[in-house]
Amino acid sequence: MNYIIFATLFILSQSQPSIEYFNSKEFAYGFNLTTSRPIDKPNVLGTLFLPSVPPLQKELLWRLAQWATNFPLQPGVFVKEGKTVWVVRNEAKKVMLLKENDTWSIRLNCDGITEYQGKLRQYGEPWPHLLIEKTFADGIEITGNKLYFNLEFKVMNCVCDEVMKEKLEPTLHTAQISAFWTVKNNNPDSKDYKEFFWFGLPLFDVRYPIPLEYINPDKGSIYTTNKLIALIDGSRFYGEDTGDGNWKRLNVQLNPLLEEALNKGQARGFLNNSKIEDFVLTSFNLGWEITGPYNAEIEIRNLSLKGEIPPH
Repeated sequence: MNYIIFATLFILSQSQPSIEYFNSKEFAYGFNLTTSRPIDKPNVLGTLFLPSVPPLQKELLWRLAQWATNFPLQPGVFVKEGKTVWVVRNEAKKVMLLKENDTWSIRLNCDGITEYQGKLRQYGEPWPHLLIEKTFADGIEITGNKLYFNLEFKVMNCVCDEVMKEKLEPTLHTAQISAFWTVKNNNPDSKDYKEFFWFGLPLFDVRYPIPLEYINPDKGSIYTTNKLIALIDGSRFYGEDTGDGNWKRLNVQLNPLLEEALNKGQARGFLNNSKIEDFVLTSFNLGWEITGPYNAEIEIRNLSLKGEIPPH
């Protein structure tokens, strides 16, 4: 018996402190809804609530971003459809929240066929987004904090405008979805203090069965930042077409991927006065970027970001 007690105490003493930075249950709190222009001050239209779900806290944790849309959703309430389904929609987009037992999921539908109205986007023109976003006011430490990201997703459909299909330019026109973080230099002694880059994990890109690596500046419209985008090659995570309509899972430790992304960016001349220890995560977003005439929908469930601080 004494051995069992000792073993139990030893295991407890070795357990690592952990924190959950976000999870999909937080969708039940509702969303702040953005304007269509990120440069607006303020750029929040109002809120979207679930009227039949008791409020869990006063502050909304997530934002629903609809940058560059021609058909913005309006503040209000989700409409309940069935016992555990809530929907908000207009002619160009739909957001659906679903609850199964204690698991929440979200469906994001962005209709680029409606958005573009028979025209093709030209270089430099902004494109519609439909994103869920969360910010981390104090920043999330990267070094000394093992970060684990998890989600499951299923691309429900991605249909191109038949009339425009033969006119598409692959470098300009697509429907894609990735998980992105802003990674900010938080070291006041660094020459790159307050600089940041975009770190991404791909889910789907209609141009490819599995999304490709992308290491380049964020450019292409008046709303882009010209900062480094470092998107990891999807073949590292998936062995089959990510748009085949089946559930896919992404479950990774972020730390080595973040350092790899920084190294690849530095090889191209970005943030050469920085090291990974200087950086923190300051925001997260996930959702559609529709640069062509595609009507696309995805469901996301079991979304979470967790940190573990190793014992000293």
